This record gives sequence, C-alpha cells and structure tokens, in this order.
Amino acid sequence: MTEVFTIESEDSGKRLDVYLTERLISHSRSQLKEKIEIVKLNGKKAKLGKHVKTGDIIEVVFREFAPNHIELKPEEMNLSILYEDENVLVLDKEQGVVVHPAAGNYSGTIVNGLLYYLGRAAGNFRTGIVHRLDKDTSGVLIVAKNSKTQEYLASQFKARTVGKEYVAITMGVPEQDRGTIETYIARDTTDRKKFHCTYGSGKLAKTFYKILSVYGNYSLIALYPKTGRTHQLRVHMKHLGTPILGDPVYGKKDTFFPDASLMLHAYKLKIKIPGCDEPVTFRAPIPNRIKSILKNLHDIKVSL
Repeated sequence: MTEVFTIESEDSGKRLDVYLTERLISHSRSQLKEKIEIVKLNGKKAKLGKHVKTGDIIEVVFREFAPNHIELKPEEMNLSILYEDENVLVLDKEQGVVVHPAAGNYSGTIVNGLLYYLGRAAGNFRTGIVHRLDKDTSGVLIVAKNSKTQEYLASQFKARTVGKEYVAITMGVPEQDRGTIETYIARDTTDRKKFHCTYGSGKLAKTFYKILSVYGNYSLIALYPKTGRTHQLRVHMKHLGTPILGDPVYGKKDTFFPDASLMLHAYKLKIKIPGCDEPVTFRAPIPNRIKSILKNLHDIKVSL
C-alpha cells in the first residue's frame, strides 16, 4: 500500500519522520519504522532523518502486514456510490467508517472495501485516496482509480481549487450571519490526537461560514474550508464558541440531544475530473441523523 505526499512551503525544513507523524496522526514517530517498508524522496530511497523542502515528493510504501500480523484484506462492503467512470469513484461515506487503515483500524475501512470492489490485491494497490474525512464525518469522498488520475486530483487539492461545502448543526449561534475564520492550527501538546487554534505556530487554516437557519440556541451552518487541515472545521467551530453538536472531542454533551453523534456532513465537492473541461459538482444527500435533529429543532421552534 502506497501513499504520496507533496511538501508545501510551511513544511519545508522538517525531518521526514516529523512530517509523516503529522500527516499520519495515528502513528507515533517510534512506530514509523515498524509500519513503513520504504520511503522515497523524489524517487530515491531516503532515511527518516532526512530534511525536506518545498516541492519534494514523498512516496511511502507501507508493509503488507500490519503489527500483530494483521493482513490488509479486501472486504465486501456496502459502498454508497454517487458516481463512477473509468478514472474516478465518488462515494457517500457513512459516519463511523474509517477511510484509511491505521493503528487499531485494519479492517472495515474504505480502503478494504475498495480492494474488494475494484478487485485489487493489497500488495499492488495504490490507495487512490486524495483527501480524507474523519471517521465521524459523512459525505462526499472522491477516489482515483489509477495513478495518473490520482496525481491530477491531488494537484487540485494542493492548489486549493477544489470547492468543498459541509453542513453542520452547532451548539450556539455565531454573532455574525457569515464570516471567515482564519487561524493557525497546531497539534495539542497534551493529546496528540487533538488540535487547537493558535496565532503564529502550526499551519494556516481558513474557513468561510454562513448561517442557514437558527433554532433557538442551535444553528444549521454551511462551512466552506479553504484549506484542508486535520479536524479544521471542528476546531474552528469550537474556536468560534459554537462547537458542532455531537462532537466527542471538541464539543460537550448536550442536554436535549445527549445521544447525538457528530452533526457534520460533507455535502458538496466541486472538482475537475478527466474527460470534463469544467469542474463537476458531486452531492451527498443530507443523512437521516441530521434530518432527524433538524425536525426535532423545527418542532421545538414551532411550539415556542
């Protein structure tokens, strides 16, 4: 299994092991040697202590067998396919499904399902994953079926020309109907699986938001990330003082909806695909978990 990364200017000067640990957040630096078979820097084998610079291409080949000899295997899954042609596959990812195999999740991932659906063997499968959604986030996920398409799609994400729209239900109402949140985001020093906003360290993160509807102390919000940082929307909504309802990491348990799961959904993705001169917009229908909460909020609003 192989993944390819391109070094951006903000990561220039970092050691390879530091960079990969930041990108592969479920791996610690001490685990990298165990889980990675080969690392190539601009097509040549490189040591993890090597420093990188802007524009470098990093190719990471993972071992076929994960720790404890768990083999990554094709698995039949109920993939919700929104669109498919010879180059791309567009999915509506369900909440609770992990996109990419990592520590503790070597089974039941989107990649396992793709191995089965596309009839590929783990040893020669280049994932085709060019962007990710958190486990608890549902919605549009585009996958490349071949290397040329993977590079084409990845270049658009790198250039930030891809249009992304999410919908979220938040606890609380932003002071402004619309606005831009621009901060730096860095890993939490006490919990490496969490991130927080900063004003000088970390990576620049930018999100535009627009309130679609207000239900008392809850909001339905459209979110348009202009960058693609890990947990960006969840961290930015917390920073705004309106955490996403059901967020187990950055939110808090809600009195009215104590069993709510993360109310965040990747609704639209606008991107160019091979064979189309203009960008194509893919939509993933609003899931029932969000519709149900909205109905309850509407009923409460009407009864007030």
